[in-house]
Amino acid sequence: MKRIEPIEFRGQAADIYEFATLKRFVQMGCLHPFQFTKWIRIIREIRSLNKEKQIINNQILRPMKKLVLTLVILLDFAFNGMAQQGSFAPQGAEWYFSVDGMMSVSPSYYHMEVLGDTVIQGHTCSIITRQYYGSNGNHQYVYEDNGVVYWYNQTLQAFTTLYDFNAEVGDTWICDIDSCSFEIQVESVEEVTWEGHTYRVQLVLSENNEWGIMPFHGYIIDGIGYSRGLFPDPMACSSGIVCGPYPDYLRCYLIDGEMLYHEGEYDCDEYGSCWDGTIAEAYAGGDGTAENPYQIKTSKQLALLAQRTNDGTGGDAYYELIDNINLTNCLTGGMIPWVSIGTTTHAFTGHFNGNGHSINNLHQNITDGDAQPVGGLFGCTNGAEINNVHLTQCYVHGSAQYAGTLVGYAGLTNISDCSIYDGCAETDNRVAGGLVGFAGYTYGENGTSEETYTIANCVVREAVKVRSTECAGGVVGLVSDLYANTQYEIINCTMEGTADPFYVGGSAAAGGIVGHMWYGKVRGCTNHQKVVGGTSSLGGCVGGIIGLLDYGAYDDISDCVNYGQVCSADRRHSVNVGGIAGGTRGGMIYSGGHIRNCMNHADVTGLADRKSVV
Repeated sequence: MKRIEPIEFRGQAADIYEFATLKRFVQMGCLHPFQFTKWIRIIREIRSLNKEKQIINNQILRPMKKLVLTLVILLDFAFNGMAQQGSFAPQGAEWYFSVDGMMSVSPSYYHMEVLGDTVIQGHTCSIITRQYYGSNGNHQYVYEDNGVVYWYNQTLQAFTTLYDFNAEVGDTWICDIDSCSFEIQVESVEEVTWEGHTYRVQLVLSENNEWGIMPFHGYIIDGIGYSRGLFPDPMACSSGIVCGPYPDYLRCYLIDGEMLYHEGEYDCDEYGSCWDGTIAEAYAGGDGTAENPYQIKTSKQLALLAQRTNDGTGGDAYYELIDNINLTNCLTGGMIPWVSIGTTTHAFTGHFNGNGHSINNLHQNITDGDAQPVGGLFGCTNGAEINNVHLTQCYVHGSAQYAGTLVGYAGLTNISDCSIYDGCAETDNRVAGGLVGFAGYTYGENGTSEETYTIANCVVREAVKVRSTECAGGVVGLVSDLYANTQYEIINCTMEGTADPFYVGGSAAAGGIVGHMWYGKVRGCTNHQKVVGGTSSLGGCVGGIIGLLDYGAYDDISDCVNYGQVCSADRRHSVNVGGIAGGTRGGMIYSGGHIRNCMNHADVTGLADRKSVV
């Protein structure tokens, strides 16, 4: 890669004395490259002034200028301290990243800091807070040498180049992320100034991985780091995901409490409404009837609904939100693990009306040791109704059997006018859906309902990942199954996401709207998101609307459109891929089932003998 010293792109040097003096200070680490630029500019102005007035002979002035320059720079260094050294991640450094809310929900933030130092392979490294919530992230280790920041790759147990603060437009470097290598290229370079501190800023883009995910796409601020979280997605070389939050931008950078950079309208640790983890003793009002529902205004009252539902003393009445809810931790600005409303023993059976309000910053990490196999705002529902509620920054991950941001397991439940923006539903176990994990019969019971239930007018918006080791759907992971059949209709639902690195991915079945459907209808739905997945050993099926259509004469897909790329994650074996449906059980649609009036407008990528526009 081309290396350019900071002094070379600044134009003509002032003269040999100033140039040499300044260069020595930069090499000694006593002067930031931007301070170099400042003093070159000052000297040029002085020289210009002297030349115009012709008041002092340069032969007399030069030694004096050299001495004065040295003294002034030393004073400047003393007053500005380590903040001007350009040393990345010194002890005492802190970063606050903004994680903005949507739909009138106050923004939250994510805090990272240097925790200390350690020696790795002979290099003294700063230890930085792990980047991601849950079990996905570890502490990170970095050191800087001559403007290049090296990051310890814990998979390869070797250092790789994270940033090159010296790089110019068109320059590139290689960053090893996990077990893959990515070329990072500088697209543009500019300067920003805050409170007298001037920083060089590089706009960088990286290569896409095999699934079209771009691990680096944003700004690198000299001496401060990547503006969207310091480090790239650690699973960038796999089809896996790391649940967020995904920082929008850097709010603040401090060293030893001194503010050196600030962007945006919010204070470093500003997050509006929040939750301290406690539970209210009563709702804000109402008596639980259809005419006068229980009113939920705060996070504590939402937690009260979960508590009473799960212990069997509530969850069977009418409830409504009367304000936006923010589950951000009041003490740290992070997240408090959420306990779902409804369990497999005590399901939520009531009526929940969000009244168009939002629930923000919900976080769950379901582990194998947890008593409940379900994850989401609602864990398990039965005969319930949920409508008009919007989720933002909602992250459900781990090993739940049924994971959905809104409902993990929806038994005989009607859902309408709900949405999710910015979040993920992922499981290493069975089923994941952008909004609903499973929709079918009552949990733990075998049977078929004669009634028809609907999931209607729901939207999975931008910045949402859905992944499962079995089946995943942009809106619903699995509709019914062999033993718990219920007539479900998915009507006028949309998967809007189009931006990397977000996608829908399932090992056995993945669909832009529904991952796997045994018994149901999908009408008037649209997918814009990329759908990847499938492993031939499990009969992999990947479709723009539905991954796998299973047995059932009731199956019907109509008036649906796919705009999202459909591709196989297994390039070595045959995986069924299709613009509308990835595959059907036995390669056929059973009597009474239909796929009609549907269109695909996106690329379908897979082995030729397994591709289909249908």
